[in-house]
Amino acid sequence: MANKYEMMVVLSPVLGDEGITSTTEAIKAKIESGATVDSMESIGMKRMAYE
Repeated sequence: MANKYEMMVVLSPVLGDEGITSTTEAIKAKIESGATVDSMESIGMKRMAYE
């Protein structure tokens, strides 16, 4: 039985929608080179506590 892991990535809003999409796809491709991705979820833009 394989281990299951969770990962959260925080990206800069300066990237814009296209940059965020390409970055998340690149991360997913890197993970899938040696593992499987069960699901991905975007929670959108959130205000950080220090802003």
